Amino acid sequence: MTEWWGLRSSRERKLIQMMGVVIAVVVLSTTLIFPIIQHHQDYAQRLPLLRASVDQLHQDAEEALRLRQQIGGAGTASFQNLGPALLAHIEQSATESGIRGQIQNITMLEGGQVELVLPKVNFNRFLGWTDQLKRTANIRIQLLNATGLDHTGGVQLRAVLQQIAPSS
Repeated sequence: MTEWWGLRSSRERKLIQMMGVVIAVVVLSTTLIFPIIQHHQDYAQRLPLLRASVDQLHQDAEEALRLRQQIGGAGTASFQNLGPALLAHIEQSATESGIRGQIQNITMLEGGQVELVLPKVNFNRFLGWTDQLKRTANIRIQLLNATGLDHTGGVQLRAVLQQIAPSS
């Protein structure tokens, strides 16, 4: 190969090198760049559908909770604003549900919000507990940051809860 290369004139070498660059660009673009662009376009087309699906799931969940409250008689119960007692109510509920020991930090924030930090908790158990808070005192999750820790549903999370007055 070295001997063959040495027999080529400088003009032939430049042409061969330029053809090598063109071939490399064509190979890279067809194997890497174009598929990435195609995947990006596919995701861009699917994203609005996925967002609409998530919105529909939220609407369905709200409707299911509303119907559950009506059937269970919770819809006729009067709303009791907990105000400054919100933190104590959440702590008591966490203790009763057995989740209090997993709460690392619980803090009252401005605007009647309570922040919870749980370094490791079962996500389904946490959601069950917050569902109970929602049904009993209309305390809802305003913000939830969760990071999966293992395949058994363990998560590290930070949640902000707030009591919402029902609309009349």
